[in-house]
Amino acid sequence: MLLRPFARLISKAGDSVTTYGEPWNMN
Repeated sequence: MLLRPFARLISKAGDSVTTYGEPWNMN
């Protein structure tokens, strides 16, 4: 999971993934 450190940032921002609307491969 290379996006592990990045995912943490998203969680802090409040699920920024939803805002982007792009399918992040964090699975």
